[in-house]
Amino acid sequence: MMGAASPRLARTSLMVAIIIAAGIGLYSWSLDRLYLVHDEVIYALNAHAIATTGRDLSGQFLPISFPVVGTFFATPMNIYFTALFLQWAPPTEVIVRLPSVVVGVACVGLVFLIGRRVFKTDALALLAAAILALTPAHFIHSRLGTDHLYTVVLMLAWLLCLLEVTNDRQLWRIGVASALLGLGVYSYLGALITMPVCFVITLVTLHRMGFRSRQPYLAAALGFVLPILPFLAWHLLHPDQYARQIQMYGLYDSGRLGPAAGAKQLASYASVVNRVSVYWDYFNPSLLFFAGDTGLINGTRYAGVFLWPLMVLLPAGLYRLAVQQRSRAAWLLVTCMAASPLAATLVAERYRINRALVMLPLAALVATAGAEMLFTARRPVWRAVAIALIALMPLQFAGFYRDYFVAYPARSYSWFEYNIRGGMEEVIARHGGVASPIFIANNIQWADYYWPFYLAKQGRQDLHARTTYLDLAVPGASESVPPGGILLCRAADVEAMKAAGLRELRAIIEPDGSQSFAVMRR
Repeated sequence: MMGAASPRLARTSLMVAIIIAAGIGLYSWSLDRLYLVHDEVIYALNAHAIATTGRDLSGQFLPISFPVVGTFFATPMNIYFTALFLQWAPPTEVIVRLPSVVVGVACVGLVFLIGRRVFKTDALALLAAAILALTPAHFIHSRLGTDHLYTVVLMLAWLLCLLEVTNDRQLWRIGVASALLGLGVYSYLGALITMPVCFVITLVTLHRMGFRSRQPYLAAALGFVLPILPFLAWHLLHPDQYARQIQMYGLYDSGRLGPAAGAKQLASYASVVNRVSVYWDYFNPSLLFFAGDTGLINGTRYAGVFLWPLMVLLPAGLYRLAVQQRSRAAWLLVTCMAASPLAATLVAERYRINRALVMLPLAALVATAGAEMLFTARRPVWRAVAIALIALMPLQFAGFYRDYFVAYPARSYSWFEYNIRGGMEEVIARHGGVASPIFIANNIQWADYYWPFYLAKQGRQDLHARTTYLDLAVPGASESVPPGGILLCRAADVEAMKAAGLRELRAIIEPDGSQSFAVMRR
């Protein structure tokens, strides 16, 4: 038995290594091509603070929840994982996005392992991994330094563990599977919906497998609850955080209603009807195959969430799993796929695929089941259709990939806060060793976060003490800039600053040739 298992394990390890190497090469190319969006900067600053001091930007020591802006609190997993990278390198666009590359590639590897368990062949498992790797939405989010993918990787690890459970003596597998769901509450706010739903699916799966004793269910419950205890304790010590997060997502008026009354409002007829509509919109073909996400951070508008061949492979796969197979694995994939938009549905946000990224690997596995059905069909024409659809995927992805690096930056830069990077790095370069003061116009949104980030990137934190955020709307504010002082302002303010006696040192240009900022000096 050991002799037979060893070559199989070696082959699996080799395939996973190839997937990881190919995925990192594909996803990490030119990570700094796009500007950092403000969420990435804020997460990176907190990660840098944790890496250097053990405290977040608000001074909390190793917090479980990070206060960010206004009523928004960030989950810790992304920040702590990024902090590991920042132990060895300064914060740069590449470094703060590299953790997401690792997580995105890990998702692809897990889909391969799940595919082997479901389809029993390496070829179909590799196809499932390739479909996810070439999925536009997965590619995009594997290159953003945000927290959305962390729920996905834990959900996939849970699914793999649950599929490996074969009898009631494997209590440790059940406990580990549920513990991964419990850890998920630290990954992304949407996981507060996704992970409990997956836990319920776990219990139903155990029942469908014929488990009737208490031990498997107790192992599942303990595995799920124990990792959540620090999370619950944190919120008991910070009771206002719940109300502030409810306020942020607009679920109900947390200042006027308590949790019970708020839940009653959410369960009202009008609320349920609206959320059912939102749920169905996440299966809208326009979102999935053509337009993609409504925001140009989460989609390019060149491609949908998925590539076109999945228009055929997904429904074929659902038929294969739900009608022809009806196995435990088939039931799990279809049920999880159906549940994937529930977190986005609760907050009633339409067409925001970053709220439903768990859909992507599930769709890759379902689509692979569709390809399997076509390959095994009696009529050769269906095998030809499968081959044509699979061949089309890399061709369409190549077009998406080219657009992502060539045209997409020019049409999306406003969504990425414009070329603040160019302006601030120009200020740092112009300053040199001169002791002159620095002024940054406070109508540059998020400047008070971007400036510390780029100072840390360039190793010039000493310039903090020389920096003033200037309100140019105040009459005579420009007179605060003394001779030799440097000012970073918006392009719209350049003429007024010239009239006030400053000269333009450098125009900060966007990919489409327009000017967004200017570096000026008196």
